[in-house]
Amino acid sequence: MSFGISSVTPLATQPSRGLRQQSVPVVVSASKADHAAVFCFLKSIFKCLNRSEFASSLDDPRYCPCDRLLIKSGDQIVAHAHVTHRIMQFGSLSIPVCALQWLAVDPEYRGRGWGLMLLEAAQRYMVSCGALVGLLRTRIPHFFRRAGWAMCGRQNYSRACCRRIMAKLLERKTLHRSRSLHIRPLRRWEIPALVRIYEQNLPGTYGPLQRSAEYWQWLVNRQAFDVLYVALDGPDQDDVRVTADCIVGYAVLRGEQIVELHTVPQRSQVAVELLARCCRDAMEHDRQCVL
Repeated sequence: MSFGISSVTPLATQPSRGLRQQSVPVVVSASKADHAAVFCFLKSIFKCLNRSEFASSLDDPRYCPCDRLLIKSGDQIVAHAHVTHRIMQFGSLSIPVCALQWLAVDPEYRGRGWGLMLLEAAQRYMVSCGALVGLLRTRIPHFFRRAGWAMCGRQNYSRACCRRIMAKLLERKTLHRSRSLHIRPLRRWEIPALVRIYEQNLPGTYGPLQRSAEYWQWLVNRQAFDVLYVALDGPDQDDVRVTADCIVGYAVLRGEQIVELHTVPQRSQVAVELLARCCRDAMEHDRQCVL
């Protein structure tokens, strides 16, 4: 689930009287020295988190250790929240947004209001960073509604049978082998082409995040996908002759999911060929459908 707020409003900074009677928690900004302890804490809460995923978050081009907010009991981390910074395309506007991730409280310290206190501190931090919108995904929306967050939607997707897609493309005669188009996995020096194609598709859209060249490098380095195909305008060429202008589309796959597919404007046939390649790959891996 994803939630958002149209504007992030500062909330009260003083803890309640009930908290004063206990040891009063203090929200502090993390430093580089906290990274090892942060990973151990998050791993104890989110079992699916692995070290490479955490290390990737540290490599985010816009990351700063102070983006992590902590509550400590002595030297022990007992609560954590991570705020990330992005720019969202909204029609002709570029809107600064912040996303909240990995909000967690140690089970032994739950029920004291510390999670809500950390959330309020994160919201104030978003405001101080100039964010106009705050975003998060959660399975417990009721917790965030109490702090003024509102449901803004969820990710939607369609499931389709690979063989039916291929049959429909052949029936409509939209799929045909073209010697002028070659599809193969991305080579790292071709990332500027992804930047160009993505930016060509960005104007006038609502919701996509803007991506700098550094951000694209980070996305590719994360390896949060199985394969990234590029479509070259022309037959396969040796590395020396391939330029960014030769690439006219790309598709990102993770399992049976087509995560992203873009082409240069006015090249709808490229999208058809990329979709067909994704379906062929799925069938080769004994997957019946694509998302």
